[in-house]
Amino acid sequence: RNNGTQCFNYTVEDANRCYEVRHYPGGRWVAADIDRPDKFKDFKKAWKRLAAYLDGKNTENAKIEAIYPVGHIFFVEEGEKMYSAAAAVYLPEDYHDSPPVPTGKRIHFSEKGPQKLYARAFGSKKKFPVKDIDEELETLAKSLQKEGIVDVDWATPIVFAYFNSKSKVKRFEVAFMGKKSIEPKPFSEICQSASRPDLPECAKYESKRINASDLEVRSYKRYKIAVTEIR
Repeated sequence: RNNGTQCFNYTVEDANRCYEVRHYPGGRWVAADIDRPDKFKDFKKAWKRLAAYLDGKNTENAKIEAIYPVGHIFFVEEGEKMYSAAAAVYLPEDYHDSPPVPTGKRIHFSEKGPQKLYARAFGSKKKFPVKDIDEELETLAKSLQKEGIVDVDWATPIVFAYFNSKSKVKRFEVAFMGKKSIEPKPFSEICQSASRPDLPECAKYESKRINASDLEVRSYKRYKIAVTEIR
């Protein structure tokens, strides 16, 4: 809890001086769209709509305890120009299955599975330090790129804001989501074998070495291939 307010729980996989690797649980969020991501007053309008929903502006007149921080999720198009954004709050678990329906406008729900985030925290006395957020996101991105981390969704940067704090210095966090990797099908399901003669024959090779980076060095026998151009 932060000053008597419930905060989002997550686990830290790794941490250094620049950022943390975090794992967040899945669940349901309630969100309000932000009209113009570059205007602070539009952030305030979105947060007011969210606060009204949590304060009882819903079909059950339920007052829902906010779980902080407030997440601001940005969607970036090519050229690093923001084209969409939303302010969201994680709902208490009691409301994940059947949350009260909003009676206000432009409030919607979002279901998220477990997520991996690369997050960096900083403090500011400003209500919403847009310039600092840009600089912190750039610092985080450069650090991840320098370390060769590639499983990053650069298109959806996230800002977490702890607006409930009574301190003059507010806590903010910037983050990028980790991309989910898809496990490839095993060769036993796609290549011909004694138990699966119905499958196509695959090129045979000898595996020389598998290093710490999960890279496999293969040696293929001499063979011919048919090539066509793709235009």
